[in-house]
Amino acid sequence: MAASNEDPSQALAPSIVEIISDKDSTSLGTGFIVTDDGLVVTCKHVVTESQNNLVNSVKVRFHSDKNIKAEKFKASLVTENQDFRDDASIDISYLKLDKLPEEGVIPVKLVDKVVQLKNHFASIGYKRAEEFTGLSAKGEIQLRSPDNEIEPGMSGAPVLDIERDRVIGIITERYIDQYNPSISNMAFALPVKSMIELYPKLREKNPALKEISRSYEKLMEYIKFI
Repeated sequence: MAASNEDPSQALAPSIVEIISDKDSTSLGTGFIVTDDGLVVTCKHVVTESQNNLVNSVKVRFHSDKNIKAEKFKASLVTENQDFRDDASIDISYLKLDKLPEEGVIPVKLVDKVVQLKNHFASIGYKRAEEFTGLSAKGEIQLRSPDNEIEPGMSGAPVLDIERDRVIGIITERYIDQYNPSISNMAFALPVKSMIELYPKLREKNPALKEISRSYEKLMEYIKFI
């Protein structure tokens, strides 16, 4: 966990990517690495074109404080197959890097357990093209940006449970209050459980989820033993 004087969401930075259009280099949103072999999760609407068609591929750029013009990597949309399934009601899509950076990738630590509302939460992503920034909250599911309006580019950003040091969800949309349109600094998120629903093997492929699964299996073995 980050020191008290540091932004805890910065620990996610190496795992965050900017999703960029393969056609015109427009910044589409945010995504994050969830497996060692370069699987990226983002929002379905981030990779959906104007005709409601999903794109076949995009470019992704890893965040770098030293070089904002960092290398772009091609990522292909993962379509429905024996491992992945689609659900129009779940605003989540998976992308697979066509090649990994030389130094490899760092998947986020996922957890699919119940959210503790007393905990603190944070997120980090691309509010606008190449503008890397964070959000924070305490004691609620909604993510709040204390000073700034939440931009569409934050779609697909991970939600970090700071006390657990684990990602518990993905930002999907800005909160819109029809009775108070001036509220523009809140966002909703889907839980890790929704990611697993579309890709069950994520439990085996994400190092942190795999660790949880093994612990559960050992516990069940112990219970059977006694």
